[in-house]
Amino acid sequence: MRKLLPRRLLPLLVFGLSVFAVQVVPAAAADKLTPQAAEVLVRESGLADQLPSIAPSVAAGLTLNPGFASNLSEDQLQIVLKAFANAYAPLRLSVDISTELAGQLKPAAAQESLAWFQSELGRKITALEDTASKSASDSTAMEQAQELYQRLPPRRAERYEKLAKASDVAESSAQLLINTSAGTAYGVASTTGAASPPNLDEIRDEYARNRAEMTEALRIQFIVLFASAYQALPETELDQYIAFVESPSGQAFHKAMAVAIDRAMVKATKEAGKQVGEAVRLKKAQTPA
Repeated sequence: MRKLLPRRLLPLLVFGLSVFAVQVVPAAAADKLTPQAAEVLVRESGLADQLPSIAPSVAAGLTLNPGFASNLSEDQLQIVLKAFANAYAPLRLSVDISTELAGQLKPAAAQESLAWFQSELGRKITALEDTASKSASDSTAMEQAQELYQRLPPRRAERYEKLAKASDVAESSAQLLINTSAGTAYGVASTTGAASPPNLDEIRDEYARNRAEMTEALRIQFIVLFASAYQALPETELDQYIAFVESPSGQAFHKAMAVAIDRAMVKATKEAGKQVGEAVRLKKAQTPA
């Protein structure tokens, strides 16, 4: 039996599922999706409800990892936690994701996706995914899903694997984990108060070295989650869902959302590092020599 992800990473798995399950709203313009339309998309899809889990996940990575926490004084730790709470604030992330999404997703793809999500089957699957996202942070529920996955007929398991591959949800979630881990390290490095900030690209590259292993672990986790989420879905309906995800519009949507989230996370990380550096320098300036 494959091991489940550590409990502190489950909120990020929930977030990944919300990205996978997101709905689409019509574009307001003929040639470009507006930020306003994208913002409605982020809010009504349920993605906005998952954004509050990001800052606590980063904080958990910092406070639970002795390699990070042991190198910080209590004052430095609080500076970092406050900076990340501000930079990864749900509203800030929502606005930035919406802005990026507007520049990535074409109205035609948005409208075709909307037709799918407004269909009876689309609504049914969205409801199943919403229910699954609520239980994904429950380790007991995930263990039960694991047991269900182990009993799957090969044909059903193959469909979940196909769905995971077509949506690229594991790769997107791996990038999310890389960004949160790199963001934590970036915040710690910023506590030196140096005149120039640490190199975020180098930090991200360091964490990305394990991308392949991370992606594979997440792929298995999502297949397990699919086994639980879609267990009541007839095979014919599951095939229709896979067909949508594999369609040009479905592919365009998932790729656009993944890029939007990635860019918004990088922006938040840089903002957190900036706030940490400024706070540390200010504290040093106020400390008597």
